[in-house]
Amino acid sequence: MNSLVLKNIGRFIFLWLLQIIILNYVQLPYGMQLYIYILFILLLPHQTPNWLLLLLAFFSGLSVDIFTGMLGLQAAAATFMAFLRIYIYNQNASIYDTAPVGTPKASRMGWGNFMLQTSILILVFYTILFFLEIFSFSNILQTLWLILSSSALCIISMLLCQLLFTKGETKK
Repeated sequence: MNSLVLKNIGRFIFLWLLQIIILNYVQLPYGMQLYIYILFILLLPHQTPNWLLLLLAFFSGLSVDIFTGMLGLQAAAATFMAFLRIYIYNQNASIYDTAPVGTPKASRMGWGNFMLQTSILILVFYTILFFLEIFSFSNILQTLWLILSSSALCIISMLLCQLLFTKGETKK
């Protein structure tokens, strides 16, 4: 196996265990939720085949569903996020006339571009998740608050991961 595959397997195991063992039991204020495992999907290499990206997103979401009792909500939201990721990265490639290569990183894509793309994907994930979970528009303001606050928390976590784990790396 090449080192990139092993690195992604290690990333998945770390984020999944962090989610299952710790984050599922942390009570955040105002009903916010942090699903850090989605960073695995966001940080998969650009060259990952679309079918594999969608399968990995589905099964990573389903594996979290099993431990949270959400009955497929995580799987649906993660799969839709992965589907949208394919579209967003393809659009980015057509804008710059170059195919993205390697793992999506702020140091490689530029901070603004990286933050915009991942923020949109995280916001979509939480929007799908909360609307499927609540399945009602009766408390729309509370739902929007949960979407925005949970997305902001996840974006900050993703930003911290980028700062901590890519420190000292050069553009490759």
